[in-house]
Amino acid sequence: MTVASFVMSALALTVSGASLGWNVLNFILTGQRAELSISVVRPLTTTGETLEPVVQITVRGTGRVPIEVTGWSLTFPENFVLHSALVSAQYGQLRSVYLGDQLPKTIQPGGSGSFNLPTIAIEKSVENYQLDSAKGHIQVHFAARKPLRDKKPVAERLNRTN
Repeated sequence: MTVASFVMSALALTVSGASLGWNVLNFILTGQRAELSISVVRPLTTTGETLEPVVQITVRGTGRVPIEVTGWSLTFPENFVLHSALVSAQYGQLRSVYLGDQLPKTIQPGGSGSFNLPTIAIEKSVENYQLDSAKGHIQVHFAARKPLRDKKPVAERLNRTN
């Protein structure tokens, strides 16, 4: 009888461990997941007028749960940050600048959102504060997950178009 109970308890332990492992894996793979892509674009109006060039930040929801983008920023060493709220306040009223989707934005699974950082804002920040654009990185901030950070410096993104 003791051998049978030992075998049953070992089998129960194996099944419960597999079940726990499957639930953890399922949570990791299907939770709030996002993909980030960065490119430099020159938006056009419907009349063919060219707007200021922007760094377009595109966030795609790749998980099974919606994600909420609360903001984005261009971060430099020594805690210098060019935040989306500041850019919106300074450039949002200009007709020659298109800032993309409004923040905060909820992105459904399989959907995407685009946010624009005017290149003129980058140039003015680098010039006014003597920042090194080779050390600036774009980050996207979410309501319930860690921020995503672009691996390439913003200077490398800007040099691809020149």
